[in-house]
Amino acid sequence: MKITFDKIASGVVMLSKIKELNLGVPVDYWCTKNIKIMSDDYAYYIKKLIEVYKEYCYKDENDQYCRFEDNTTIFNLKEDCNVEKFNEEMSALMTNECEVDPFVMSMKVWETLTNFQIGGHDSSEIDFLLP
Repeated sequence: MKITFDKIASGVVMLSKIKELNLGVPVDYWCTKNIKIMSDDYAYYIKKLIEVYKEYCYKDENDQYCRFEDNTTIFNLKEDCNVEKFNEEMSALMTNECEVDPFVMSMKVWETLTNFQIGGHDSSEIDFLLP
C-alpha cells in the first residue's frame, strides 16, 4: 500500500496515543506492530524534516524550529530564507509516497472500540489501518 510520509507521521503519533489508553492486548498489539512496521519510514521522514529545518529555520529560545498557535504551525524562518523553496521541499517531503504493508485491525476488535476518543484527533489519520 502506498502511503505518504505525512500520513505515516500522523499514524505513528496517533498509534502512540492509542497505546496510552490501555485498551487491552489486541489493541496494544495492533498499535505496537504498526509502529514497528512504519518505524523505518518514520525515522527517515524525521531525519529529512530536520535537515530541511536546519537549512531554512533557526531554533528559538526553547530550542524549537517552529511553534504552534491556534492550530497553525509557525516556522522560525531564517532572514535570508527562500520561502518558496522551503515550501517546495516541505511539500515534496510530506507528499512523498512509500510502500507499507500495515497490520489491519480485525473487525471484531474494532467493533469493541466504538466509544474510545483520542483528544482532538480524527480516525482518518489511521484509516489505512482500520477494517
